[in-house]
Amino acid sequence: MKERQYGLDLYRIMAMLMITALHINFQHCNLLNRHISPVGLYYAGLIIEYVCFAGVNCFAMLSGFLMGNNTGGYDRHWGYRSSSFLLKMVFWGILLYLLVYFCFPGGREYDFDMRKTVFPFIGFWWYISAYCGVLIFMPLLNTALSKFSKRDYIVLSAVMLAVFSAIPTYYDNNSGNMILANGYSTIWLIICFIFGAAIKKLLPEILQIKRITLILILLLLSSVAVPLAVELLAGKRYMEYTTPFCVLEAACLLILCSRIKMVDPLWIKIISFISVNSLGIYLVQNYPYFWEKYIVRHNPPVYEPLKYLWYLPGVILALMIIGVFSNFAVDKIYRIAGVDRLLRKIFAIKR
Repeated sequence: MKERQYGLDLYRIMAMLMITALHINFQHCNLLNRHISPVGLYYAGLIIEYVCFAGVNCFAMLSGFLMGNNTGGYDRHWGYRSSSFLLKMVFWGILLYLLVYFCFPGGREYDFDMRKTVFPFIGFWWYISAYCGVLIFMPLLNTALSKFSKRDYIVLSAVMLAVFSAIPTYYDNNSGNMILANGYSTIWLIICFIFGAAIKKLLPEILQIKRITLILILLLLSSVAVPLAVELLAGKRYMEYTTPFCVLEAACLLILCSRIKMVDPLWIKIISFISVNSLGIYLVQNYPYFWEKYIVRHNPPVYEPLKYLWYLPGVILALMIIGVFSNFAVDKIYRIAGVDRLLRKIFAIKR
């Protein structure tokens, strides 16, 4: 049995923390509104923005790192995994709808689109919608990637970085005819998936580079500092999922986290529990009712700089805790309802 890499669990948690911080920083605290935010808080918000923007890329790269190069095709294992993922999202949508309808103020009057609520993977959870596309192409991708040499991976990664990231960023056109949609698309997640698979394939050679840890840390800092400096000095924003800076940051973090070893049993249990249930953090905060009622602030807050020393991390921590335990509860209900057991019978999958 392959040993679990707990550094990758930390990477997953870190990515979800980045996404949550990004939402609270911009949507909730409005720290990037330079017209009303005090100068100090505006710069703090800008730093948070640039540090955390790579979170989505991290998730897609991690999928490629963990699942890239698998030789299984469109078999029963793929059918089970895909069906299980889709049905669990449907389960999430139904349970959140019922929770809001019966338990939250204004829930019965809230204007829901029932199709998007029952089938949330086609609606408001954009990452889930885009990832469903990745699932469709994953066996095809893996069949091709399994035949790639290390040289093939290097060439493909360089070409993708240039064509889909560097050149569009330089010309201020991150979507265009390539349907990248600034990273909010299946195409971009597939590209990041391939980057992750390439890192896994090339990792032994990467780790043999002299002083690789120092190099990765310097590249990581540069991926944040360079675009931040450009915005502050020239007023030019180079921060979308598709920019090379976000790609570089996610890749450096992935390699660094892949080297982390954990031995303490208590920390292993805690990290594993949070990692396994981390998707719930995204699902809860992006559900339309919670997003519009609790995440997005339509009226700018009264800024008290000292207050944000505890308020900002406090809100992020609260969302992380709520999301993790919500996912744990939904997973239990999903299993008690027998959905997973039924799928295993249908696809003849043993535990």
